[in-house]
Amino acid sequence: MISSLRRPMSQVTCNGVVLPACLSWRVEQSIHFSADTFEVELAVAALQPPYDLNWLLSQSEMVIEIRAGLSSIGQLETADPQGALISLIKGPVDSLSFNPRTGVIALSGRDLSARFLDQRIDLGLRNRSASDVLTELAAKHGLQAKITAPSEPVGLFYNIDWNRLSGRRTEWDLICGLAQECDALVFMTGETLVFTPKPRASDAQTFPVAYGSSSDLGQGVSVLDLTFQKSIRYGAGGTVEVASWNARRKQAYRSLSTYGAPGAAASSYRLTTPGLTQDQVAQFAATVARGLAEQAASLNIRLPADLALDPRGLIALTGVNPFVDGLYQCAATSWSLSREEGFLMTLDARSLAQEDAA
Repeated sequence: MISSLRRPMSQVTCNGVVLPACLSWRVEQSIHFSADTFEVELAVAALQPPYDLNWLLSQSEMVIEIRAGLSSIGQLETADPQGALISLIKGPVDSLSFNPRTGVIALSGRDLSARFLDQRIDLGLRNRSASDVLTELAAKHGLQAKITAPSEPVGLFYNIDWNRLSGRRTEWDLICGLAQECDALVFMTGETLVFTPKPRASDAQTFPVAYGSSSDLGQGVSVLDLTFQKSIRYGAGGTVEVASWNARRKQAYRSLSTYGAPGAAASSYRLTTPGLTQDQVAQFAATVARGLAEQAASLNIRLPADLALDPRGLIALTGVNPFVDGLYQCAATSWSLSREEGFLMTLDARSLAQEDAA
């Protein structure tokens, strides 16, 4: 049906100026405590004065924003389609390259987490909550903060060894350290620092991916390519033992956590980290065990882009095989738009730990 067809739209701006000369772009988003990144290719011949080649080359600072959307074929086009576009990334350009033979300018950079990555810690942390620290750091750089505390009470830092946190060297190191303490995700959305608990199957919406289905987008996306990989090592299960010496309490703590169904081929991991309480040792062991369990199986899926996908959420795969189908956590998402391939997304996903998938 023609009403189910959709046309990709996008807009690339540099320092607030719309660049109509975009040949292609790519955005990489991840849950691995790293900055999202972008790449943009521009046709020099299509640049319009005064925002032409000379203008781009003369800029000492450039902030790129990439926005994208999908419009239904047959619907009336609005004079201003910006309301239908979703911002995928906004951040500074780190590198510019110009090839005069091909007439192409390539820009690459990262999101606004760059402002934290380039700054040393200069604020006090004692007796402060994660929300207080993150909100202050965001405000310092002119950013907003959207903080959602984990369900378990683990974000108050009068319970956490101060030296362990203040020893993080940059503001981004500190932010990621807080996320690890709280078993949370942290990332940038435009000009907003987002800090949120990791999604669990019991309370998270899932994005359906039906392999071999010709369903409309959003009701089981048609898959262009899919690769499933199983780790024999992590799939065998194992144990994680965490030990800690708390100098403040002059007490040693230890906790053991299992993942999978440990058998003869099970792996054993022993970790030592200072300054934890017994509850924090148990939580840390469980978090590490959950992370190892998630390495048991992974997917790489290439499919038409659908902006209904949460790039850090859960996907529900069906139609492949009973041992492959199920819930997966998006670990990395790549969005790309080009004239040759159209608007695509590539997902790297990993299996959920059993307690998360239950």
